[in-house]
Amino acid sequence: MENKMKIAYQGLWAELKAHCLQAEHPETFQKMLREQKLSPYLERIEEEYSSKFSALVEETIEREQITEDLKASDPIEWVRSVNNIRSKVTEILREELCH
Repeated sequence: MENKMKIAYQGLWAELKAHCLQAEHPETFQKMLREQKLSPYLERIEEEYSSKFSALVEETIEREQITEDLKASDPIEWVRSVNNIRSKVTEILREELCH
């Protein structure tokens, strides 16, 4: 039987890091859990990557000129564009976080 301990949900980025750490470095995961260092570590990850995500989304929206004018004139295109950017940024950060 597999011994995987559930941790309290702390956010998307913390959960992703916990999953990657548990899968790829189970000894480190268990040690951090035993020493009560896992939750503070995951809190820092969540804060850092939430900030990175917001900054990268905003930078990309500006660079690709997804403006409020577009939002007013073609809201469906604006939503599609912003969702596409958010998806791309999520994948970039997911790769960075787990590798």
